[in-house]
Amino acid sequence: MDNKKLPIAVTITLVIGLALGWTIGKSGSPSKGGLANLKSPEKIGSCSADGSNSLEEKVLKIDDRVYTFQELPDNLKHTLFDLKNDGHQKSLRYYEEFALRVALAKDLSKTGPLPPMKDLMPEMQVSDQEIKDFFEKNKNRMPPNSKLETMKANLSRYLKNQKLFSWFEKELKGLKESGRLKILAKGPSSPKISMDLKGLPTVGPKDATFTLIEASDYLCPHCQKVHKEVKNVLKKYKDKLKFVQVNYALRPNQDSGTYIRGAHCAQKQSEGLFWKYHHLTFERLALQESKDVKESAFNTALKLAKEVGADESKFKTCLTSEDSKAAILANNDRLSKVGVHSTPTFFLNNKRVVIGPEGLEKALEKLIQ
Repeated sequence: MDNKKLPIAVTITLVIGLALGWTIGKSGSPSKGGLANLKSPEKIGSCSADGSNSLEEKVLKIDDRVYTFQELPDNLKHTLFDLKNDGHQKSLRYYEEFALRVALAKDLSKTGPLPPMKDLMPEMQVSDQEIKDFFEKNKNRMPPNSKLETMKANLSRYLKNQKLFSWFEKELKGLKESGRLKILAKGPSSPKISMDLKGLPTVGPKDATFTLIEASDYLCPHCQKVHKEVKNVLKKYKDKLKFVQVNYALRPNQDSGTYIRGAHCAQKQSEGLFWKYHHLTFERLALQESKDVKESAFNTALKLAKEVGADESKFKTCLTSEDSKAAILANNDRLSKVGVHSTPTFFLNNKRVVIGPEGLEKALEKLIQ
C-alpha cells in the first residue's frame, strides 16, 4: 500500500530502518506495523464490519443447502469475527486521525481546504545527548559492532517518531476527554459459543448472573499482564460473576505445556490448590521474565507446587503422566472448536469480549451492570 494513503499515525513509524526493528519490538516502542497495531487488542475479531449482520443472514449455498451465519461451526464464525473486527479496529485509526486533523485545523484557525496532517504536526527535535543516551541504554540489543556514528541518523528518526507518537496520543486523548471527539462507527457483535464447562476450575456464585471464561497460557506475556486485571475483576464483581479458567497451551510439548500440566495436577489434588498454583504461576513467571532468570519449566513447576502446599510426590508423578498430557490437549481441542486460537481470550455469557486499548476492566464495565 502506498504510504501516502495511510494515516499519519501509521506512516510516522514506517520510516524506521531494519537496523532498529529488533529495538522497537523489545522496547515497547512503536512497531513496524504502525500505531494502529499498538492500539488494537492482541486478540479481537469481528463478524461484521458495521455490526449490522444478522445471525440469520444467508451466507452461502452448497448444492441445495443454504447456510445462515448462525449455522456455521463456532470456530468458523469466530474466524470471520476476528477478520472483520480486526478491520474495524484498524479503521478507527483513520477516523481518529481525520478527527484530529479537523480539530487541529480549527484550533490553528486554518481556513479553506483541510490541510494534510503533516502541515499540522509540530516539528520534533532530538538532541545529540538524547541519541547518545538511547544508544548507550540499548547497546546490548543492537546488531554486533554497532557504532553511534553510523547509527545516529536512524536513531534520530526513531526518537523523533517516538515523540510524534506520544504527541499524537496526547492530542487524541485530549479530544476524547474533552468530549470533542466521539466515534460513532459501531463495532461488530460477537457470535455466541457453546462450550462444555464440566470439570473446569470455577470460582464465584454457581447461580451468578454473569459467567466469564478465560483462555490463557502462563507463558503468554499478554496473559501475564492482564492477570492483574482479572484478579481485580474477580474482587469487584465477586457477588455477580462466576469465573471459569480454561488453560490453553500454545506449545503443548514445550514449557507452555509443562506449566499447564502442573495446573492440571494441582487441580487433581484440590480446586483450591489449583487457584493457588494458577495465581502464583502467573505472578512468578512474569517476575522471572523481567529478571531474565533461566530455569527448567519442570523444576520451576515443582517449586511452585511445593510452595502452594501440593503433595510433591503425587504432583511429580502426575506432571509426566499421559493423563496430564491428554488433559491439556483436550482443553486445546475444546477451545479450538469455539474459535480460540490465541491468548488471552475472554467470553462473557458465551460471547467474546472485545478488549480495546482501555483493557479488560473497562471492557467489562460496559457489559456487567
